[in-house]
Amino acid sequence: MHIVAALEAHVPFNEARIARMSDPAGLNAWANYHLGLGHLYRFTTADTALAHVCFERALTADPQFARAYAGLSFTSSLRPCCA
Repeated sequence: MHIVAALEAHVPFNEARIARMSDPAGLNAWANYHLGLGHLYRFTTADTALAHVCFERALTADPQFARAYAGLSFTSSLRPCCA
C-alpha cells in the first residue's frame, strides 16, 4: 500500500513535467489537466488563473472529463468573490 500511495503523489507531478516540455498547442485533456494541477498546487493568484485556463482547455479537448470539472470548480472557489 505504501508504494501505491507514494506513486499517487508522484504521477501528477511527472505528468505536469512532461506536459511542460511538450508543445502547448498539442496537449490533450490529460496533459492540460495535469498542467493545471501543477499550477493549482502553488496556491497563488496567478497560478490559480493559469490552472483555470488549463482545466478549461482540458474540457475543450474532452467535455466529459470529470476531473477537469473538479479542478475548474476548485479554481473558482479560490478566486476572490468580487474578481
